[in-house]
Amino acid sequence: MYRYNTGDKSGSYFVRPTPGKTGGGLVTRLLDQVINWLERSRQRRQLAELDDRLLRDIGVSRAEVEHEIAQPFWRADRSHSN
Repeated sequence: MYRYNTGDKSGSYFVRPTPGKTGGGLVTRLLDQVINWLERSRQRRQLAELDDRLLRDIGVSRAEVEHEIAQPFWRADRSHSN
């Protein structure tokens, strides 16, 4: 997974172990879920910061952004996925 930091325009690689290598125990699954929640929260914050021009470029309306950022961090909005 690649993480991009908009503050200083730097990126860093963030690597999680695969379930097959770790055995997928309870602690690993819990840690993976917490990491997913943190990542989702970060992505929603960054989405909220985009201006209307950038949103048009990626084909997302301001209403869609408002709907997405209103979701709690633990809920993945699956209504737009194919």
